[in-house]
Amino acid sequence: MPRGPFVDALSFEAFQSAALRAAAVVRAKPPGTRWFLDCDTDADGLCAAAVCANALRAVGHRFTIRASRDKHDAAYRALFDTDADGHILLDKGSSHLLTLAQGAQRTGRPVIVLDHHNLPEPTPPGVTMLNPRDAGLDGSRDASAATTTVAFALALAGDAAKAWAPVGLSGAIGDFQHVPDWKGWNLHLLEQSRAAGHVRDLPQPLLIGVTLAQAIAQRQPDIPQLHDDLAACEALLDALGIDPESEVEDLNHEERTRLVSALTLRILAAGRSPDEAAALVQPVELNVRLGTSLRHAFRIVDACGREGQAATGIAYLLGDRTAKSEALAIFSRYKSTLHDGLKALAAQGTALHAAVQSAWTQDPSYTGMVAGLGMVHVVRDRARPLAILAVRPDGQVQVSTRGLERMVRKGLDLGKACSIAAKAVGSEGGGHPVAAGAVIAKDRADAFLDVLDHALSQQGFLEAAA
Repeated sequence: MPRGPFVDALSFEAFQSAALRAAAVVRAKPPGTRWFLDCDTDADGLCAAAVCANALRAVGHRFTIRASRDKHDAAYRALFDTDADGHILLDKGSSHLLTLAQGAQRTGRPVIVLDHHNLPEPTPPGVTMLNPRDAGLDGSRDASAATTTVAFALALAGDAAKAWAPVGLSGAIGDFQHVPDWKGWNLHLLEQSRAAGHVRDLPQPLLIGVTLAQAIAQRQPDIPQLHDDLAACEALLDALGIDPESEVEDLNHEERTRLVSALTLRILAAGRSPDEAAALVQPVELNVRLGTSLRHAFRIVDACGREGQAATGIAYLLGDRTAKSEALAIFSRYKSTLHDGLKALAAQGTALHAAVQSAWTQDPSYTGMVAGLGMVHVVRDRARPLAILAVRPDGQVQVSTRGLERMVRKGLDLGKACSIAAKAVGSEGGGHPVAAGAVIAKDRADAFLDVLDHALSQQGFLEAAA
């Protein structure tokens, strides 16, 4: 069905009705009920947990949060060994609904799943599901787990939950749902947040990258004499008295002005349009409560999750001042590790298969970010999706795959392909059409890539691209 305002309105109504049903499960329990919140460790999962915690606190319920990347059958069964009155799964759970239903039946505890991943099976009795895909929305573009949780929070706590919508939007940015622009439920929340004063637009140099030097080097349209020349970008920033390893958010007003002036002079000296120079500064969405952009908040929280400090990231989102300073220190380390991973990817290149390209990286906590940023900014082959692999401390291999939205429009579904490949080697995997992953045995990595390549070859997106 073609998308349009009427279709979106019908989908929003179905989505919000499902949110009311999920909220009713909580309201059926008395104040003081203890909920166990199990979330993913990425930014979307942690933002979802923070929004959900605020909503539960607003209605007098208690909670414990555990962030974990474990998404296999044994991990979901073990949830029901915890001391809790009910369970809420955030950014996970859609792939194991039957296991969750069995646990709910065995313990008599309610289970709520707030997720946006592919739905492989109907929701069984005992589980209350809130997933945008169930309502005809696109879980890869229209709503993330965190913005889905905002829908739940609005249904549970009313207008008070509007203040938490910016946190949900940061989670959506973590899943690249703002690229190339906001859509669906995400866009609705952004507009509502602007109207309520929780988000405002702030003019800022449009330079996005792991470091400022990298952002300038990879900017499109390119900056004359600086495109793809990281050393030249670093030299320019040094001459301006600006740390090449910093980001735009780290600069004060005077430093930003100095930088924009220098780049503007280069653009105009090359005979480019003044409009191109003016486009160096664009409005970015600012989370008024946190005092930073939605994107920067995502990166800080993502850093905490990948560095094993999920509690710090969630506390930062909840407004803890001590946690903020700790989170910023973690973010500094995160930028260095991520930068190293992207530099290694650029240096080593990728192994080309028929329908996918692959590479190994050092840190298993960063496979998703290296794959996502690498697909957009690093790899030369833009026709094949990218798979990044790394060995975990337990000897298993973490796999993250990323594609581009134009590939999805032509038939790419990495979630299905990863699920097929993981099952073929005795493991589990899945995700979204544009981003998915798996955890596999190290000695089955080559076999996994072979099956993944074959599954992707059957989807037709390469032929469509040709």
